[in-house]
Amino acid sequence: AANPGVVLDANGAEAPWVTGMFATRLGGGYTIGQTVRLDLDLPLYPSVSGADAGFEGFAVGDIRLGGLLPVLRADSSPVSVGFKPFVSLPTATPGAYVGPGGFSAGMLASAGVKLGDQLEVTANLGTRLAPAETAGSLSYGSTLDYGAGAQYILSEQWRFGAELDGAVGLADGVSVFNKNPLELHGYGTYAHDSGVVATLGLGSGLVSGVGAPDFRVIAGIGWHHGSPPDKDKDGITDKEDKCADRA
Repeated sequence: AANPGVVLDANGAEAPWVTGMFATRLGGGYTIGQTVRLDLDLPLYPSVSGADAGFEGFAVGDIRLGGLLPVLRADSSPVSVGFKPFVSLPTATPGAYVGPGGFSAGMLASAGVKLGDQLEVTANLGTRLAPAETAGSLSYGSTLDYGAGAQYILSEQWRFGAELDGAVGLADGVSVFNKNPLELHGYGTYAHDSGVVATLGLGSGLVSGVGAPDFRVIAGIGWHHGSPPDKDKDGITDKEDKCADRA
């Protein structure tokens, strides 16, 4: 991410605060009984740089423990609804501006709908409760988080989508507009038959909120192990089933 944090001086000129941030996330999840999923997320920052921040180099973010509790499942309805609770541990490197500085916790409500066979739309809304912190004249801490996205399924291997992510700071009540980040990203995902999934995306901040960069490049690789899809539950996977909707 380029320039996720800048400061305006008395004359309105930009001064660097956090000029660059290379963030990586090592994460994994396990689904219990094909219902409840447990997640672990470890943020690692190989490089954080900034003149005013006074920090250069490697940093660790807050370890996050979370889960997904489904309320309405997509296999029984075109609409899916779930809740995603999480707790973050205060493991962030001090002075690197990669964590709120203490324990935090929150909950997201997530809903999705499948429109036909190829288009999926999702939305999230929730809050993160964190201790109040200050950096210069900026107060930050708890946030109201929101997001929405759409994904087009081109084939079993290829998906393309866009997402909008934002947050409203609650440290001083609802904080002023330019403290609240808002980003738009586009991405493509390739899924191999082996379970390996690769994603590449590009985005930018839409407003001058803290944390919204000039641009952000996103790359990811993962692996998913699970049963191949079988919509009619007849023991023949959809890829091999000549009548995938009828047992």
